[in-house]
Amino acid sequence: MMMDLTTAIDTISKKRRLDPSVQKIDELLELLEGWETRVRGGSDEAVTKEFAALREQVQRQETKQVIAAHHKDVVSAATKLGKVADKVYPNLEHAVPHCSFAPELVYRAIYEHLLVSGRFEAARVFSAEAELVDQHALTEEMQLMYAACRELEAGGTELVSAWLQEHGHELRDHGAMLELEVLQLRFTQRVLSGDTAGALQTLRDFSTRQLLRAGASDDGSGPRPGVWSAPRMAGTKGVAQTYPLTGTSFDGARWPVQSSQLTAEARMRKLAGALAYAHQPASSPYAEMLNEPAQRAQLRDLFTKEYLLRLRRPASSSLETLVDAGTLALPKLAKLASVLKDKYARICLEGDTLPLEIDLGPRFVRHSVFTCPISKLARGSRSARFKCPYCPVESSMDDAKALDL
Repeated sequence: MMMDLTTAIDTISKKRRLDPSVQKIDELLELLEGWETRVRGGSDEAVTKEFAALREQVQRQETKQVIAAHHKDVVSAATKLGKVADKVYPNLEHAVPHCSFAPELVYRAIYEHLLVSGRFEAARVFSAEAELVDQHALTEEMQLMYAACRELEAGGTELVSAWLQEHGHELRDHGAMLELEVLQLRFTQRVLSGDTAGALQTLRDFSTRQLLRAGASDDGSGPRPGVWSAPRMAGTKGVAQTYPLTGTSFDGARWPVQSSQLTAEARMRKLAGALAYAHQPASSPYAEMLNEPAQRAQLRDLFTKEYLLRLRRPASSSLETLVDAGTLALPKLAKLASVLKDKYARICLEGDTLPLEIDLGPRFVRHSVFTCPISKLARGSRSARFKCPYCPVESSMDDAKALDL
């Protein structure tokens, strides 16, 4: 359906660009100027003769017919565009019963959307006009994030690395992945610039940091020679198991193989292999790994996600989420409203459950939802106990089982 709308918009845009009106008017002006030149100083008979010739030339131009035909095509395309738009974006007024929101909540949602979108000046002006209290701390955090993103777009990683060094310990495995992306971007930049020695040193520095980080003892005294401690797992009765160091990195250092580092080791081996093709990276088997623009974009997306996650903020603003979810849900609600009519408005106003399940996709799944197969009532997992009116047994969180899908 959206493809039809896009096609209709492209069609009318092309027809507008091909408007023959200006060209036809220029041709008429040229005929008139030529006629004026020919009859200047001539006799009345000559003027009459030239005027008759001019009339024939104007008629042959068919200016009126050409412009009218084009206008008809534009009107037809506009009518088709309107019909397609009505199908894609139907009238949804009856799908949303009258409800009121506190103006200050609406203003706050708009203000935070402007901040998350990086439109800081607009947010400042809007905050002043709406008489809101500026969130200076959030503004500074978002400005730092966008400054780092702009630096990434230019190929720099200093701000991201500084932020990762300060807050990486809060990100757990996500921080390791972000550090890997920074490593790969720096490595790629050195390879593409011909600095293979610098690229190799980048991998060595990363290998050393990972080795020291993984083998450090609990008291911070440093790595234990020859062994590394596996984390205590359930069922081991608190005994830390030790294993010999396994795996050898490209520079001879012994690599401690932990589950969280398998990705790091595998990627570093591939990057080290790419050095053999440093003289022809674009045509090598590692060309995809050495795609710097794609790496910058991927690192920017990952950094933005982790940055907002540390601030306990979603990847998109509440206003954007509301609009996107409404775009998916409202057409289905409109169809339901046309079927239920007055009952639909009553259900919405009373806060009852609508007899409709709307799948908004995985993006909008915030937490697990349990639905009774009989009553179709949904219960969120935020509560400690679950009880369906039709079921004789009450369930608790202790009865839940983790599913690895």
